[in-house]
Amino acid sequence: MGDVLSLVEEARKTVDVDEAKKFAEKLKKGKGFDLEDFKQEIGQMRKMGGISSMIDKLPAQFAPAAQSAQMDEKQLRRVEGIINSMTPAERMRPEILKASRKRRIAAGAGVPVQEVNRLLNRVRADARDDEENAERGPGEDDARDERVHARDALRVVFPCTDAGR
Repeated sequence: MGDVLSLVEEARKTVDVDEAKKFAEKLKKGKGFDLEDFKQEIGQMRKMGGISSMIDKLPAQFAPAAQSAQMDEKQLRRVEGIINSMTPAERMRPEILKASRKRRIAAGAGVPVQEVNRLLNRVRADARDDEENAERGPGEDDARDERVHARDALRVVFPCTDAGR
């Protein structure tokens, strides 16, 4: 555990720099993070060897938090199945999902509707957190900055978990 250099090297090999720049611009413009972006992150994480490979490369001080996130490959496949069962419009604007669409998505992914709701609630909470961070602006000091940065660092590695909540 703790081979950060190999984790960084692996990320450099697999992450498309142009896509990363587009994503950064999208966030700067305030368009936010949608499920299409999340789907791409899952794909990038898979290219890097999956969650277990990434956990093995984390420093020892992050290991307990990463393992407490309890996101395994099975859960990741389930989340990816839910996202893949959505139309592109639903991925970009999850607020349009009503009960009948959620039932269709759940049936397509082979999961209960509660799993779809759990993912959507997580996406809403993340969007709300991102809005709050954007409103505060750079340079504004807050007592929770350190906690927020630690949580965001874990989300980079485990984007679909409740890490740090």
